[in-house]
Amino acid sequence: MRRAGLIGAMVVVALVGTPMRAARAEDGLDYAHFVAFEQAVADDVDAFWTTWSRDHSAVYRSATLVLVPKAETHRSACGVSAADPPDAGDAEVSPAFFCPRDDTVYLSAGWIYREIYRRFGDLAAAVAVAHEWAHHVQFLQKLHPPTVMFAELQADCWAGVWVHDAGQRGLLDPGDLQGAGRALYALGDYAYRAPDHHGTPRQRERELGVGYRTGDASTCDIPTPRTRRATTP
Repeated sequence: MRRAGLIGAMVVVALVGTPMRAARAEDGLDYAHFVAFEQAVADDVDAFWTTWSRDHSAVYRSATLVLVPKAETHRSACGVSAADPPDAGDAEVSPAFFCPRDDTVYLSAGWIYREIYRRFGDLAAAVAVAHEWAHHVQFLQKLHPPTVMFAELQADCWAGVWVHDAGQRGLLDPGDLQGAGRALYALGDYAYRAPDHHGTPRQRERELGVGYRTGDASTCDIPTPRTRRATTP
């Protein structure tokens, strides 16, 4: 994404007069700029869904956003805590999720920076925000996906729709979409029988691409033939 584009401008505005944590030299994470970047992306995604909902006569309200700093834990009303780093053996800890009970998106700034932003680029980190925001939209629309996988793949696709809109506004740089696709590929899993199976690497990368290419949220309706066929290993 262009640093000097709309996102970059919003980061500059967010930093003015706002006390933020100092940079952490041990991991290179400048919390002031990165947290402002996450907030700016969330604001942009929220504005996108506000406009989309108005155009489609859909009910919409903004979600609450909680950005959890490194080495801190924030417990949600869903019983799941946002923390960095998440304990891989603790099902009640997650670095990024949406909680419908308090209508809040929780994001671990350290985890998204380290595992997404630093490895795959700024658009990949923005897609992580857009993905969780999509779960908020699913909640508002009272969608009931047949499985967690369908909900996650739709959120990937809707994140792609937002990326399409950002591209129309000139916010993308060459290679951004590929980086975001690689991030979702890395986050895919093959635990087909697990109740929280999110989709295979190929499925997740593909759904992002579907949303980006069409720019149409209706192409992400669930379940869809392409995701049905892909459920069989």
